[in-house]
Amino acid sequence: MENYNKIKVLLIEDNPGDTVLIREMLDDSELIHFEVTNAARLDDGLKFLVKDSFDVILLDLCLPDSNGIDTFNIMKYNATNIPIIVLTGLKDDIFAVSAVGRGAQDYLVKGEFNNKQLISSITYAIERKRIEKELNESDDRFHLAQKAGGIGTFDWNIKTDEIIWTDELDKIYGLTSGSFKDKYENWIELIYPEDRERVKDEQKRSIKNHKDWADFFRIIWPDKSIHWIKAQAMITYNKEDQPTRMIGVNFDVTELI
Repeated sequence: MENYNKIKVLLIEDNPGDTVLIREMLDDSELIHFEVTNAARLDDGLKFLVKDSFDVILLDLCLPDSNGIDTFNIMKYNATNIPIIVLTGLKDDIFAVSAVGRGAQDYLVKGEFNNKQLISSITYAIERKRIEKELNESDDRFHLAQKAGGIGTFDWNIKTDEIIWTDELDKIYGLTSGSFKDKYENWIELIYPEDRERVKDEQKRSIKNHKDWADFFRIIWPDKSIHWIKAQAMITYNKEDQPTRMIGVNFDVTELI
């Protein structure tokens, strides 16, 4: 992951109290200088996009001139290459969840995150968007992934938590052939600690919303070196609409980072 000394934030939020709180959280950062531009209306935010460049957008979906998923759709259309983090006042905001399914990097529930979580969400969103762009610039992601270190397939039985994977995944995760203990939690332990909960949350969200799972995350090899993985998978369900299996691939994209 790149080191960021300065991050330009476009904060589109009409609540003065929330605006002040977010500014104070970002001001607490000792390592990164956050330059925050605030707009209280979607229209004003779009005008700022024309005048200036930004590294990330914090977007409240409920604004005086726009409401719900339309707010995100309009912003995404006008800021294709900028990562968007949705701000919501509800834990189970259907619009926020829908926005993530449509390309938002994350969503944060107001009043339930601290400065560390906010900064982590911002830096990770920027990194994911950068990697996305890197991969999208190629006409053949499959070829790029092979060049970067290989592709491995896995089959996770969601009911039993057993995972079957190919020998190539042993190589990708820095393991000796056949040494992987075929349980979900054993796989989670191979993921970089700061990414584990987010990866599990993304999988749960995909399962709940009947969406294919796609993610970028870091893993730690036995020699303590850190590697980047691009994951994609489909999810199957039984007649009762209960999830049964997640079948997909892992790409080692470390050399592309």
